[in-house]
Amino acid sequence: MVALQRADLKTYAVRDREFYENIADQSGNSALIEALARVALQIQLCGTMASVNPEFTECAAQKCGDIIQAFRASDIPRAAFLVRSRIS
Repeated sequence: MVALQRADLKTYAVRDREFYENIADQSGNSALIEALARVALQIQLCGTMASVNPEFTECAAQKCGDIIQAFRASDIPRAAFLVRSRIS
């Protein structure tokens, strides 16, 4: 979020990708890890869209915060829903 506030969209895109990779790695779910690797191109596309549309970027950042809150609350169904809606 700090990178976004600084308008450093390149760093934001890297951190955004790392965010989802970290979730996948911590899950230990090989299918999730492989699926994330397959959608890496979509994630890069989102980064490109973010550089064109700051509102898209702010919305995406808010969704990351919502995902973290769902995980902290152990609300895995909500977290899964938010992740799916974020990358589809």
